[in-house]
Amino acid sequence: MNRWIIAWVLLAAGIVRAEQLEKPDANTLWLENGKEIKLGKKPNFRHWFTLDGKKELEIKPLENGKGFSFFAKDANGRKTTTLVKVSPEYPYLVFRITGLDLLKGYRNWTVAMDLGMQTFQDTTPQKGIYVFDLYQNLPEKAAARKTSYLDFWVYNLRMDFEYIKLVKKPDYAVRAECTDAEIKPGSKVKFTAELAKEAEDVSISLFSNGQPSPVKVNGEIKIQLKPADKTQKVWTAEVEFKNIGLRKPCKRHKLFMKMDVLGGDLDEPVWVGLPFAVTPKAEQ
Repeated sequence: MNRWIIAWVLLAAGIVRAEQLEKPDANTLWLENGKEIKLGKKPNFRHWFTLDGKKELEIKPLENGKGFSFFAKDANGRKTTTLVKVSPEYPYLVFRITGLDLLKGYRNWTVAMDLGMQTFQDTTPQKGIYVFDLYQNLPEKAAARKTSYLDFWVYNLRMDFEYIKLVKKPDYAVRAECTDAEIKPGSKVKFTAELAKEAEDVSISLFSNGQPSPVKVNGEIKIQLKPADKTQKVWTAEVEFKNIGLRKPCKRHKLFMKMDVLGGDLDEPVWVGLPFAVTPKAEQ
């Protein structure tokens, strides 16, 4: 059953009506769409925690009614946290960044959850759709959690979101399958891109987190996918990793699988967390 949770929050500017939607449809466990953001002074369900003083993060709905923004006007490392429900039935954390206002100095956004997921972008953060499979390769103890803190840190940056949500299946995603516990030279990885609508061409590239930089696989930046069937909605490629252009190992979700799609209705990149650790050199 859909359930609207209604609350009243006293802010410096006055009284703001706040609401958050849980289970708006069968595919979604919870959704923050920024219609009216609820704030609080401690992390809890259904509201975002804000710190007072120099590290207070400005959080407010967008004027066009299509989302909300996080704004840190300096490099103080401003943080917000909310407590959310989690479930293996809804494994995908998805958010869409629609706008970025880059201030002078060091810029960074970081996202983390208590399910072994943390990643960030700095210097030149990117717009687009971000997708993370929270449960693939997750230890059983962590997978047993019923709740998790969702944390964002923001530095010298305004970032606009259309939504943040936890879903069974995203509209756009890339799955990576590998029989090895981690990807290393000699590993064979199957990539599968799943799209909401048919496309003319689909490719992926591995990118580092931090300042996004392409990571070459076998000397190439792009991995070309091919349609798996006539629908042109599922695209695949199987690659043996002989050479990986990294200087040091990366942990789970520390690399992005950036998906670029031609044709269809998608005109922005999809950044998907790679749910495998990656070791660039074979053991001596």
